[in-house]
Amino acid sequence: MKLTITNFGPVKGKQNYTIDLSKDFTLVTGGNGLGKTYLGYLVYGLIKSLNSPSTFPNKNSDNVLFGELKKIKITKENPVSFDLTLDKVKVFIDEIINSYRQNINILMGIDKRSASTLFKHLSIDFLNLEDKYNHFLKNKSDLTFSSRSTDSLKIHKEADKSLVEVSISDEKITTEFSIKGLLNIFLSNYICENILVNSYIKRVFYIPVERNSLYTFSKELSLKRSEMIDKMQSLLLENDQENDLPNYLRKNAGRYPEAIEDALRQAQDLTQLTKSEADQVFIDLAVEIEKEILHGEILVNSDGEVEFAPDKGHTKRVPVHLSASFIKTISSIIFFLKHIASKGDMVMIDEPEMNLHPNLQILFARILARISNAGVKVWMSTHSDYIIAELNNLCLVGVLNGKGKQEETAKWGYKPVDYLDKAKMQALYLNGVKVKTQVKIENLEIRDDGVDIASIDSCLNELNSRTNELYELYENLD
Repeated sequence: MKLTITNFGPVKGKQNYTIDLSKDFTLVTGGNGLGKTYLGYLVYGLIKSLNSPSTFPNKNSDNVLFGELKKIKITKENPVSFDLTLDKVKVFIDEIINSYRQNINILMGIDKRSASTLFKHLSIDFLNLEDKYNHFLKNKSDLTFSSRSTDSLKIHKEADKSLVEVSISDEKITTEFSIKGLLNIFLSNYICENILVNSYIKRVFYIPVERNSLYTFSKELSLKRSEMIDKMQSLLLENDQENDLPNYLRKNAGRYPEAIEDALRQAQDLTQLTKSEADQVFIDLAVEIEKEILHGEILVNSDGEVEFAPDKGHTKRVPVHLSASFIKTISSIIFFLKHIASKGDMVMIDEPEMNLHPNLQILFARILARISNAGVKVWMSTHSDYIIAELNNLCLVGVLNGKGKQEETAKWGYKPVDYLDKAKMQALYLNGVKVKTQVKIENLEIRDDGVDIASIDSCLNELNSRTNELYELYENLD
């Protein structure tokens, strides 16, 4: 699915750029304070919204999806059919986007008043909706929607037809209300699964720049929230202080952006998280990171606390808050790969270079390429010339390997999975120089040898020029 997002943060007005969520690897770069993190938050929230449309209040869904039907009665013998036209899909999408905008304060972690001002003219445009719809139209569909361990609803659509037939297989569902509710959820998910972004991305996970503190302070943050709840309850119970509750909330109930909140929830429940395992290919990738970068293993003890066991002293475990900063930085990606990652997911990581020495940044760029090639889409924002330079190398490796040069590229330590395909990549550059009053988003050309980042190149050229002149002055000293 291709889209543009307009009027968020410093990005104003109609712009000619495309965000293609079908791409396997997305690079976002540009100067500080131009909106890279805002863009990440918005894309994260949009993917979550489209993956869980039933969580949003679609007030007009009945009219959009069910037409003029006043009552809906479905049995095994009497299915109900709906003509899922392109116009109906467009109206349905408008409802999801409107609901998304109404909840933008939660997404960005700000109050509604500020959100209504900052994002008043926010718009999201799907650019290839008709192409996606036509693709959906050509295909036959036979799906089942399960609820509470029962096969409740079944859907059928013939190829080259827009008529969707819904039948019920669970006799326990008898009331018109419950059937209508299930139909809303069912068809909402069906539209998103078959026409919108969910056909590319099953789930999305955000690894924020604040990851360095997630496991160190998550318990303290959780304790603070518990204390706030206790205080709120006491204010409500004491009638004479009930009016103090709004003031208390305004002073103390600061909220994080939803992407950060979700990351904190995972950090606060590591014991439960570690009970599940990711697909084996991603577990193997996590082990590679531990071996190549950390030289040790990230573990969770019985109290749910993160520890690091170095290779040279594996019996000795170091609490993560006492370990090196780069270990804290990488631990979140380790947990994602070991216990969450599955093909079809997307991982969004902000500034992967944080706390990493240049040689580790280069290694981590390769790891991100391996994650992408294993089936998890990667969205990353970075300022690192080392990471971008290595991504460019990986583009060249992909071209060379395609021409039978695997043996030669292996001399530089590149594994068969260490490559990038430019056709499956996109690079978004947030430019705050060309347009002084606002930020311009540009789609950078990705060549066989990768991308050029103007702001980084000019910075390095200026630095090299200054160094040469200073050295020349030094050489000519008496």
